[in-house]
This record gives sequence, structure tokens and C-alpha cells, in this order.
Amino acid sequence: MKNCHHPNVVSLVEVMIPHNQSVDNFDKIYIVTEYCDTDLRKLFQMEETFLQIDDVRFILYQIACGYNFFMI
Repeated sequence: MKNCHHPNVVSLVEVMIPHNQSVDNFDKIYIVTEYCDTDLRKLFQMEETFLQIDDVRFILYQIACGYNFFMI
């Protein structure tokens, strides 16, 4: 996953387990990704956001491209 690079996919920086747990026995992991200014959830929750149909098409296109990258 660290070697997968695509403009429509958030890059994985590191996967970590808590310091007090061992690699053989752990129940949580931390996934560190590149920093993103915002995400779709924040965008859709902002009351002042009004998306034009072209914006929606572009967002769906980016999602489809990211999905396609992992399926091929």
C-alpha cells in the first residue's frame, strides 16, 4: 500500500500499533496518511456549500478513478 501512488488516493505514510502492545498480540492499529485540508464529509456538512452539477460530476469522477486504480 505504501508503494501505491495515485492522484485520487490518499497516500499511506505508516501503519503503527500502540507502544504497549506487541506485534503478535494487538487489538488496535493506527493508520497515518498524508495531510488533507478537508474531506468530503466536511465539505457536505458546510451549510454555505452549494455544489453545481459539474462539481458533483468531478467528485464522482475522482472517486471512480481512485476505485478503478485498486480494481485493476
